[in-house]
Amino acid sequence: MRANLRLLAGELEASRSDCRAAVASGALYAGTVCLAAAQTGPGSVARARAMLAALGDDHDAGVELRRWRLLTEADLATRADDARQSAERLQRAYALDPAHEEARTQLAERLLEQGEAGRALELAIAPGPSVARLVVRLRAAQAKGDARAAAWRRELDDRLDADRGQGTPPHLREEAQIALYLDDDAAAALDLAQQNFATQKDTRDLRLLAHAAVAAGDPSALESVLDWMTRSGFEDIPVLRIIGGAGAAGVTAAAP
Repeated sequence: MRANLRLLAGELEASRSDCRAAVASGALYAGTVCLAAAQTGPGSVARARAMLAALGDDHDAGVELRRWRLLTEADLATRADDARQSAERLQRAYALDPAHEEARTQLAERLLEQGEAGRALELAIAPGPSVARLVVRLRAAQAKGDARAAAWRRELDDRLDADRGQGTPPHLREEAQIALYLDDDAAAALDLAQQNFATQKDTRDLRLLAHAAVAAGDPSALESVLDWMTRSGFEDIPVLRIIGGAGAAGVTAAAP
């Protein structure tokens, strides 16, 4: 758990230290998944995917560990630009427990990115949504021209206002997505994405920041993304393509 918190914060070496401690304690399965998620440096994504493949069958692992492995494999596949395996692993993680919020939301978001707004909307419409799923639901509804989009936008805004009033930690990732994908406000999206990346540095946060920097036409923000990837050793082929494409176009490319 501590390794995952450090991983989310971008403290990759500290995360690996905790992963190695898990392996040393005898938790080989969990420790291997942990180490795969925390790999950095040249060839680290391919190395991490090979580590997980070497685990073999996981029938004896509990549902939580199996889901964690599948979500990790999906993330690594995304970073390797393997959209097919990423979607397949997310589908399997969701199938383990359709009520699991993170698996459902990530799968809906992946389907939306693949242009399958209808399927994404079906997944996003379920009781007890997180703010993240409310954003996916609204994006999918707008893509489909669904008449419920206006009411769902009011519901989302009310939820965010209520959370702010209760002192809930800000939903910076989701607010950046709203600004970028729904409000077409690139400057606000970049500001929110940068605030978010100061504390959260997983694949989705990095990619959101890169897209927002491109949409805002901000070369210094793109440079900061590349600098962090270089310093941390974090590999992500699609993000490098975003940065390279924006550089070739003079940072005039549109958001996705």
